[in-house]
Amino acid sequence: MDALTLQQKIYSGYAKAAQRLGLETQVFRPTQADDPFTHPVLTLKACFNASRTTGAAPRLGQSTWQGRFDGRQTQAGDYLWREDGAIWFIAAQALHADIACIHCDARVRIQRAQKTQTKGAVGYEGVSETPQTVLGAKAAWPASLLFGGRGQQGANLPTSEIDAGDIALLPVSVPIIIQPADGLIDDLGRHYRVRAAEKTEMGWRLQVYEAHP
Repeated sequence: MDALTLQQKIYSGYAKAAQRLGLETQVFRPTQADDPFTHPVLTLKACFNASRTTGAAPRLGQSTWQGRFDGRQTQAGDYLWREDGAIWFIAAQALHADIACIHCDARVRIQRAQKTQTKGAVGYEGVSETPQTVLGAKAAWPASLLFGGRGQQGANLPTSEIDAGDIALLPVSVPIIIQPADGLIDDLGRHYRVRAAEKTEMGWRLQVYEAHP
């Protein structure tokens, strides 16, 4: 039996387990930056485990789960929207490995300042005061937003505080290149600034810090 045939049998086993343990889950494959849910692919049964021990409770701050579903019909970057409202995205479907899924606890939009098209008297080009929403203009993207990134020191004033740092995780299917200095807004109305953006095989990992107006 070759490696690919073995992989198909593994996914078939996952599908059988999900039929007994899983819930109805809709699979979306993002194709547009302004809305990740414009392209539904299929509905299947899926269950998610915090570890290889079935029924183990997740740890505080844990975002990576193991998916049990028919991986023959899915791919990295897909969103999985379970019937109880919980959302994951597939981070990786490596050969003979667990299906790595990221649990989404937030929804985010990304904004970017646009360069002006005109120059001043001395040839200076600035940026627009009104940033453009480049990701999630119509529907925000589910993401994992975890405390733990490097913060930002505030101004040296009596009431100033360090702006807390976070790590934001988004799927590889994001169809834009996220850049440092982009603005990120979550579903609670909190504003963040992207300090660094890394695109990996498992998706986007962003170092952000909370920005207070």
